[in-house]
Amino acid sequence: MVGPPFLWSQSMVTVTPNSLIDELVRRVQDDPFNLVVTIIFVLAIVHTFLAYRFTRASHRLQQASDERNRQAGRRPVPSVAAELLRAFERDATPARTEAP
Repeated sequence: MVGPPFLWSQSMVTVTPNSLIDELVRRVQDDPFNLVVTIIFVLAIVHTFLAYRFTRASHRLQQASDERNRQAGRRPVPSVAAELLRAFERDATPARTEAP
């Protein structure tokens, strides 16, 4: 099995944003699966930088849900919204709630 060719060939001596986009478009035209791979790669990079924000937001949502439940006299339970955000964290572990 032969891997993909190097992104920068001999014909691309100088790299500009337009030349990168042109090269990616050419590769997608050659093999449409390259579009899927490129999208997954970009999402992985974005996820790396946003995972901390998802973690913070899920903790804030869970704490607010726990406080509302305590004020209503109910025991804290995992928040659905916090669990959804937790799915975007690096380590998707179930929420921990405090005992009543």
